[in-house]
Amino acid sequence: MEAALAKKPALNFYCVGPAPICHQWDDWLGEGRVRFDPKMAAYYGLSHAAMADMLRYLLATAFGRDLDVPPPPSESLVRVHHPDYGDFPDLDSFLARAGQEGWDLAKAPRVALGTWRHHVLFHQPKVVAALIRGLARVGILAVCLVADDPGFQERLLAFEPDLVLMTSHTREPAAFWEKLGVPRIHALWFTGESIETWRTSNQTGMAKSSMFHQIVSAEVKGATECLTAGGTAHGGDSGEEILPIPDRINRIIGRVSSWISLASKANARQNIAIVVYDREADKAGMLGRSGPQPQRPPKLRRLSACPRWRGVRRR
Repeated sequence: MEAALAKKPALNFYCVGPAPICHQWDDWLGEGRVRFDPKMAAYYGLSHAAMADMLRYLLATAFGRDLDVPPPPSESLVRVHHPDYGDFPDLDSFLARAGQEGWDLAKAPRVALGTWRHHVLFHQPKVVAALIRGLARVGILAVCLVADDPGFQERLLAFEPDLVLMTSHTREPAAFWEKLGVPRIHALWFTGESIETWRTSNQTGMAKSSMFHQIVSAEVKGATECLTAGGTAHGGDSGEEILPIPDRINRIIGRVSSWISLASKANARQNIAIVVYDREADKAGMLGRSGPQPQRPPKLRRLSACPRWRGVRRR
Protein backbone atom coordinates (compact mmCIF):
# COMPACT_ATOMS: atom_id res chain seq x y z
CA MET A 1 0.00 0.00 0.00
CA GLU A 2 2.88 2.34 0.75
CA ALA A 3 4.24 1.73 -2.76
CA ALA A 4 0.83 2.51 -4.27
CA LEU A 5 0.62 5.77 -2.30
CA ALA A 6 4.11 6.76 -3.40
CA LYS A 7 3.04 6.31 -7.02
CA LYS A 8 -0.35 7.98 -6.63
CA PRO A 9 -0.61 10.15 -3.48
CA ALA A 10 -4.32 10.89 -4.03
CA LEU A 11 -5.21 7.20 -3.83
CA ASN A 12 -8.02 6.17 -1.48
CA PHE A 13 -8.74 2.73 -0.01
CA TYR A 14 -11.98 0.91 0.68
CA CYS A 15 -12.23 -1.55 3.56
CA VAL A 16 -14.87 -4.29 3.78
CA GLY A 17 -13.93 -5.57 7.24
CA PRO A 18 -15.50 -4.48 10.54
CA ALA A 19 -15.69 -0.69 10.81
CA PRO A 20 -13.44 -0.41 13.92
CA ILE A 21 -10.65 -2.33 12.14
CA CYS A 22 -11.03 -0.20 9.02
CA HIS A 23 -10.66 2.98 11.05
CA GLN A 24 -7.49 1.65 12.66
CA TRP A 25 -5.88 1.84 9.23
CA ASP A 26 -6.02 5.64 9.41
CA ASP A 27 -2.89 5.61 11.58
CA TRP A 28 -1.11 3.59 8.90
CA LEU A 29 -2.33 5.19 5.68
CA GLY A 30 -3.35 8.65 6.82
CA GLU A 31 -6.53 10.25 8.13
CA GLY A 32 -9.44 10.00 5.71
CA ARG A 33 -7.79 7.68 3.20
CA VAL A 34 -9.62 4.55 4.33
CA ARG A 35 -13.30 4.54 3.53
CA PHE A 36 -15.82 2.16 5.03
CA ASP A 37 -19.13 1.79 3.22
CA PRO A 38 -21.42 -0.65 5.07
CA LYS A 39 -23.55 -1.13 1.94
CA MET A 40 -20.51 -2.21 -0.06
CA ALA A 41 -19.26 -4.41 2.80
CA ALA A 42 -22.62 -6.23 2.83
CA TYR A 43 -21.71 -7.94 -0.46
CA TYR A 44 -18.39 -9.34 0.75
CA GLY A 45 -17.93 -13.09 0.98
CA LEU A 46 -21.55 -14.10 0.29
CA SER A 47 -20.97 -15.70 -3.11
CA HIS A 48 -18.85 -15.29 -6.21
CA ALA A 49 -21.70 -13.36 -7.84
CA ALA A 50 -21.99 -11.09 -4.79
CA MET A 51 -18.28 -10.27 -5.03
CA ALA A 52 -18.80 -9.17 -8.65
CA ASP A 53 -21.79 -7.08 -7.58
CA MET A 54 -19.63 -5.45 -4.89
CA LEU A 55 -17.29 -4.22 -7.62
CA ARG A 56 -20.27 -2.99 -9.65
CA TYR A 57 -21.51 -1.11 -6.59
CA LEU A 58 -18.10 0.52 -6.19
CA LEU A 59 -17.96 1.51 -9.86
CA ALA A 60 -21.42 3.04 -9.61
CA THR A 61 -20.94 4.94 -6.35
CA ALA A 62 -17.29 5.97 -6.51
CA PHE A 63 -16.81 6.38 -10.25
CA GLY A 64 -20.27 7.38 -11.39
CA ARG A 65 -20.80 4.46 -13.75
CA ASP A 66 -24.38 3.93 -14.92
CA LEU A 67 -24.77 0.34 -13.75
CA ASP A 68 -27.65 -1.77 -12.49
CA VAL A 69 -26.51 -3.11 -9.11
CA PRO A 70 -28.68 -5.79 -7.44
CA PRO A 71 -28.88 -5.86 -3.62
CA PRO A 72 -26.75 -8.33 -1.63
CA PRO A 73 -28.25 -11.84 -1.90
CA SER A 74 -30.00 -13.42 1.05
CA GLU A 75 -30.99 -16.70 -0.62
CA SER A 76 -28.96 -19.37 -2.42
CA LEU A 77 -26.01 -18.88 -0.08
CA VAL A 78 -23.70 -21.78 0.66
CA ARG A 79 -24.50 -23.15 4.12
CA VAL A 80 -23.77 -26.89 3.86
CA HIS A 81 -20.92 -27.81 1.53
CA HIS A 82 -19.18 -30.94 0.29
CA PRO A 83 -16.43 -30.74 -2.34
CA ASP A 84 -17.73 -33.77 -4.27
CA TYR A 85 -21.46 -33.84 -3.49
CA GLY A 86 -22.09 -30.10 -3.87
CA ASP A 87 -23.93 -27.48 -1.79
CA PHE A 88 -27.10 -28.25 0.13
CA PRO A 89 -29.84 -26.09 1.64
CA ASP A 90 -29.99 -28.19 4.81
CA LEU A 91 -28.44 -31.15 6.61
CA ASP A 92 -31.19 -33.59 5.69
CA SER A 93 -30.46 -33.07 2.00
CA PHE A 94 -26.76 -33.70 2.56
CA LEU A 95 -27.35 -36.83 4.63
CA ALA A 96 -29.72 -38.18 1.99
CA ARG A 97 -27.02 -37.70 -0.64
CA ALA A 98 -24.38 -39.28 1.60
CA GLY A 99 -26.63 -42.31 2.03
CA GLN A 100 -27.00 -42.55 -1.74
CA GLU A 101 -23.21 -42.49 -2.02
CA GLY A 102 -23.00 -45.58 0.18
CA TRP A 103 -22.33 -44.15 3.63
CA ASP A 104 -23.73 -46.09 6.59
CA LEU A 105 -25.29 -43.12 8.35
CA ALA A 106 -25.93 -45.10 11.53
CA LYS A 107 -22.36 -46.33 12.00
CA ALA A 108 -19.93 -44.01 10.19
CA PRO A 109 -18.05 -41.56 12.46
CA ARG A 110 -18.90 -37.95 11.69
CA VAL A 111 -16.78 -34.80 11.55
CA ALA A 112 -18.10 -31.29 10.98
CA LEU A 113 -15.84 -28.64 9.47
CA GLY A 114 -16.73 -25.18 10.74
CA THR A 115 -15.61 -22.78 8.00
CA TRP A 116 -16.29 -19.14 7.25
CA ARG A 117 -18.26 -18.61 4.02
CA HIS A 118 -15.48 -16.70 2.27
CA HIS A 119 -13.04 -19.47 3.27
CA VAL A 120 -15.25 -21.98 1.45
CA LEU A 121 -15.56 -19.77 -1.61
CA PHE A 122 -12.06 -18.43 -2.20
CA HIS A 123 -9.82 -18.25 0.87
CA GLN A 124 -9.04 -21.94 1.37
CA PRO A 125 -11.48 -24.20 -0.56
CA LYS A 126 -8.63 -26.61 -1.39
CA VAL A 127 -7.86 -27.07 2.33
CA VAL A 128 -11.54 -27.80 3.03
CA ALA A 129 -11.64 -30.31 0.17
CA ALA A 130 -8.39 -32.01 1.23
CA LEU A 131 -9.63 -32.49 4.80
CA ILE A 132 -13.04 -33.85 3.81
CA ARG A 133 -11.63 -36.21 1.18
CA GLY A 134 -8.82 -37.35 3.48
CA LEU A 135 -11.30 -38.17 6.24
CA ALA A 136 -13.46 -40.08 3.75
CA ARG A 137 -10.47 -42.26 2.88
CA VAL A 138 -10.33 -43.48 6.50
CA GLY A 139 -14.08 -44.04 6.73
CA ILE A 140 -15.11 -40.77 8.40
CA LEU A 141 -18.07 -38.84 6.98
CA ALA A 142 -17.27 -35.12 6.94
CA VAL A 143 -19.18 -32.06 5.81
CA CYS A 144 -18.48 -28.33 5.84
CA LEU A 145 -20.94 -26.17 7.79
CA VAL A 146 -20.60 -22.42 7.19
CA ALA A 147 -19.65 -20.95 10.56
CA ASP A 148 -20.81 -17.37 9.97
CA ASP A 149 -24.30 -18.43 8.90
CA PRO A 150 -26.98 -17.76 11.54
CA GLY A 151 -27.96 -21.46 11.65
CA PHE A 152 -24.46 -22.80 12.31
CA GLN A 153 -24.96 -23.81 15.93
CA GLU A 154 -28.28 -25.52 15.25
CA ARG A 155 -26.84 -27.45 12.30
CA LEU A 156 -23.81 -28.48 14.29
CA LEU A 157 -25.94 -29.85 17.12
CA ALA A 158 -28.25 -31.62 14.67
CA PHE A 159 -25.34 -33.28 12.83
CA GLU A 160 -24.12 -34.85 16.10
CA PRO A 161 -20.45 -34.95 15.11
CA ASP A 162 -17.83 -37.05 16.87
CA LEU A 163 -15.36 -34.17 16.40
CA VAL A 164 -15.33 -30.63 15.02
CA LEU A 165 -12.62 -29.18 12.77
CA MET A 166 -12.54 -25.38 12.65
CA THR A 167 -10.55 -23.89 9.77
CA SER A 168 -10.18 -20.57 11.59
CA HIS A 169 -11.23 -19.03 14.90
CA THR A 170 -14.60 -19.58 16.55
CA ARG A 171 -16.99 -16.92 17.75
CA GLU A 172 -19.12 -19.44 19.65
CA PRO A 173 -18.84 -19.14 23.44
CA ALA A 174 -17.09 -21.81 25.48
CA ALA A 175 -20.47 -22.84 26.95
CA PHE A 176 -21.67 -23.89 23.49
CA TRP A 177 -18.66 -26.12 22.91
CA GLU A 178 -19.09 -27.63 26.34
CA LYS A 179 -22.71 -28.39 25.46
CA LEU A 180 -21.64 -30.07 22.21
CA GLY A 181 -19.17 -32.13 24.21
CA VAL A 182 -16.77 -33.39 21.52
CA PRO A 183 -13.10 -32.63 20.73
CA ARG A 184 -12.41 -29.57 18.61
CA ILE A 185 -9.31 -29.22 16.44
CA HIS A 186 -8.39 -25.93 14.78
CA ALA A 187 -6.71 -26.27 11.38
CA LEU A 188 -4.23 -23.38 11.18
CA TRP A 189 -3.03 -21.47 8.14
CA PHE A 190 -0.18 -19.03 7.68
CA THR A 191 0.53 -16.27 5.18
CA GLY A 192 3.70 -14.58 6.48
CA GLU A 193 6.10 -17.20 5.13
CA SER A 194 5.78 -19.22 1.96
CA ILE A 195 5.21 -22.95 2.36
CA GLU A 196 8.73 -23.60 1.10
CA THR A 197 10.27 -21.20 3.63
CA TRP A 198 8.07 -22.53 6.42
CA ARG A 199 9.32 -26.09 5.85
CA THR A 200 12.90 -25.09 6.70
CA SER A 201 12.03 -22.52 9.38
CA ASN A 202 11.61 -22.92 13.12
CA GLN A 203 8.89 -20.24 13.09
CA THR A 204 5.13 -20.57 12.70
CA GLY A 205 4.86 -18.49 9.54
CA MET A 206 2.36 -16.29 11.41
CA ALA A 207 2.54 -12.79 12.75
CA LYS A 208 1.82 -12.46 16.47
CA SER A 209 -1.61 -11.05 15.70
CA SER A 210 -2.42 -14.14 13.61
CA MET A 211 -1.21 -16.42 16.39
CA PHE A 212 -3.58 -14.72 18.81
CA HIS A 213 -6.41 -14.75 16.26
CA GLN A 214 -6.09 -18.44 15.43
CA ILE A 215 -4.44 -20.13 18.41
CA VAL A 216 -4.90 -18.13 21.62
CA SER A 217 -8.55 -17.28 20.98
CA ALA A 218 -9.23 -20.95 20.21
CA GLU A 219 -7.47 -22.28 23.29
CA VAL A 220 -9.28 -19.99 25.72
CA LYS A 221 -12.51 -21.46 24.34
CA GLY A 222 -11.41 -25.04 24.96
CA ALA A 223 -9.73 -26.08 21.71
CA THR A 224 -8.37 -29.63 21.91
CA GLU A 225 -5.51 -29.05 19.47
CA CYS A 226 -4.30 -26.43 17.01
CA LEU A 227 -2.52 -27.99 14.02
CA THR A 228 -1.16 -26.45 10.82
CA ALA A 229 -3.11 -27.32 7.67
CA GLY A 230 -1.98 -24.90 4.96
CA GLY A 231 -0.15 -21.80 3.82
CA THR A 232 0.49 -19.70 0.74
CA ALA A 233 2.81 -20.37 -2.15
CA HIS A 234 4.64 -17.03 -1.90
CA GLY A 235 4.05 -15.70 1.63
CA GLY A 236 4.37 -12.03 2.44
CA ASP A 237 0.67 -11.74 3.39
CA SER A 238 -0.07 -11.48 -0.32
CA GLY A 239 -3.76 -12.36 -0.02
CA GLU A 240 -3.38 -15.41 -2.25
CA GLU A 241 -5.33 -18.62 -1.68
CA ILE A 242 -4.35 -20.91 1.20
CA LEU A 243 -3.08 -24.25 -0.12
CA PRO A 244 -3.15 -27.56 1.78
CA ILE A 245 0.16 -29.04 2.93
CA PRO A 246 -0.29 -32.79 2.30
CA ASP A 247 1.73 -34.16 5.22
CA ARG A 248 0.03 -31.71 7.62
CA ILE A 249 -3.40 -32.68 6.29
CA ASN A 250 -2.50 -36.32 6.93
CA ARG A 251 -1.37 -35.38 10.43
CA ILE A 252 -4.72 -33.77 11.19
CA ILE A 253 -6.60 -36.77 9.81
CA GLY A 254 -4.52 -39.05 12.04
CA ARG A 255 -5.28 -36.95 15.11
CA VAL A 256 -8.99 -36.85 14.26
CA SER A 257 -9.02 -40.65 13.98
CA SER A 258 -7.21 -40.99 17.30
CA TRP A 259 -9.57 -38.67 19.18
CA ILE A 260 -12.63 -40.46 17.80
CA SER A 261 -11.10 -43.83 18.69
CA LEU A 262 -10.26 -42.62 22.21
CA ALA A 263 -13.85 -41.58 22.85
CA SER A 264 -15.06 -45.10 22.10
CA LYS A 265 -12.81 -46.69 24.75
CA ALA A 266 -13.80 -47.35 28.33
CA ASN A 267 -12.00 -45.19 30.91
CA ALA A 268 -10.00 -48.17 32.15
CA ARG A 269 -8.42 -48.48 28.68
CA GLN A 270 -7.48 -44.81 28.44
CA ASN A 271 -4.15 -43.23 29.35
CA ILE A 272 -3.75 -39.49 29.71
CA ALA A 273 -0.41 -37.71 30.22
CA ILE A 274 -0.43 -34.10 31.42
CA VAL A 275 2.74 -32.24 30.46
CA VAL A 276 3.36 -29.14 32.60
CA TYR A 277 5.71 -26.40 31.45
CA ASP A 278 6.39 -22.74 32.05
CA ARG A 279 6.40 -20.52 28.95
CA GLU A 280 7.53 -22.94 26.25
CA ALA A 281 7.68 -26.71 26.00
CA ASP A 282 11.48 -26.79 25.83
CA LYS A 283 14.25 -27.82 28.23
CA ALA A 284 14.14 -24.50 30.03
CA GLY A 285 10.39 -24.39 30.42
CA MET A 286 9.67 -28.00 31.36
CA LEU A 287 9.21 -28.73 35.04
CA GLY A 288 11.39 -31.83 34.98
CA ARG A 289 13.79 -33.53 37.33
CA SER A 290 16.58 -31.09 36.55
CA GLY A 291 14.49 -28.12 37.66
CA PRO A 292 12.40 -27.20 40.66
CA GLN A 293 9.64 -29.53 41.75
CA PRO A 294 6.69 -27.35 42.80
CA GLN A 295 3.45 -28.87 43.96
CA ARG A 296 0.83 -29.40 41.35
CA PRO A 297 -1.12 -26.19 40.71
CA PRO A 298 -4.58 -26.18 42.33
CA LYS A 299 -6.31 -26.08 38.92
CA LEU A 300 -4.40 -29.17 37.84
CA ARG A 301 -5.40 -30.98 41.02
CA ARG A 302 -9.05 -30.14 40.38
CA LEU A 303 -8.73 -31.29 36.79
CA SER A 304 -7.23 -34.61 37.87
CA ALA A 305 -10.13 -35.13 40.29
CA CYS A 306 -12.79 -34.52 37.61
CA PRO A 307 -15.48 -37.25 37.80
CA ARG A 308 -15.36 -37.70 34.02
CA TRP A 309 -11.79 -38.99 34.44
CA ARG A 310 -12.75 -41.67 36.96
CA GLY A 311 -10.88 -44.85 36.11
CA VAL A 312 -8.52 -43.17 33.62
CA ARG A 313 -4.81 -43.78 34.19
CA ARG A 314 -3.04 -40.41 34.55
CA ARG A 315 0.60 -39.44 34.68
